[in-house]
Amino acid sequence: MEWFLIKDLIGISGLPSTERGLRKLVERLAEQSGVEKRKRAGSKAFEYHISILPPVTQAAIYKREGKVQVGDQVLELPKDTGAKKYCR
Repeated sequence: MEWFLIKDLIGISGLPSTERGLRKLVERLAEQSGVEKRKRAGSKAFEYHISILPPVTQAAIYKREGKVQVGDQVLELPKDTGAKKYCR
């Protein structure tokens, strides 16, 4: 996930809690970094590149999706199978 929507940020701690507040923050970050937003196909929504966000916020987004960023790589975290593990 290199591109995100405003709705993907809702509920992440340390960010504004309203969609309007998030949009203002992301627009300001995009303007400062010089990264262009793009129109999402088949929608009125705009997508923003994840590189404009602070590293802590990037990590929170990746964690939600079951991923982790190490250097330039984004890796999938192993899925929990739900089987109970026996530990003596």
